[in-house]
Amino acid sequence: MESEEQIVFNQSLYLALGRFVVCFSHLLNSLEEATVWLFGLGPDGERTILIKAALADRTASPIASAFFSVFFERWGELVTDQDSRIIRCLRKEIEGLIKTRNRIMHDAWMSKTIGGNPGPHSMSLVRVRAHGSGAEYDSVDYGPEDVTNIANDAGRLASVVNAIAWYMKPGQNGPEVAERFEICENKVYIKENT
Repeated sequence: MESEEQIVFNQSLYLALGRFVVCFSHLLNSLEEATVWLFGLGPDGERTILIKAALADRTASPIASAFFSVFFERWGELVTDQDSRIIRCLRKEIEGLIKTRNRIMHDAWMSKTIGGNPGPHSMSLVRVRAHGSGAEYDSVDYGPEDVTNIANDAGRLASVVNAIAWYMKPGQNGPEVAERFEICENKVYIKENT
């Protein structure tokens, strides 16, 4: 039987998971909307909705790939080396988050009991991995704080994607990414006071 502490811990984890689902959904929607915007169709609502519908049928990785492809096609040679470095970091971050999301959503969540210790104990994501010489279990422990941090990353990335795509100013020459974003510990952030 679960202890009261374990029940409270699990409820906190479930709440964090729900928040992550919403934040990740927001990121995907931001990628879709930004991709459509970067096509530069203007007020042509009918074509815009068709592109949006085509993107909506995709899974997360193709949606992200479409955004980056359209970004580079839209801006072409106006993308500086510094811009490109930041965009590559952003892509790596989003691809990593997609892999994490796939584990969170598709692995088996397992609670555990450790000896007679009533906990609370973190829950584990468990999957069986096949390789050339057989199979093995792969397990990763998660607590509410871990999932909350992942949700926060998804929210930050959605804000970054939106700020990249929806930026416009008179006399703008290129996407001006390096002027507005920075990399800190392999994560892209909007610069303060931009």
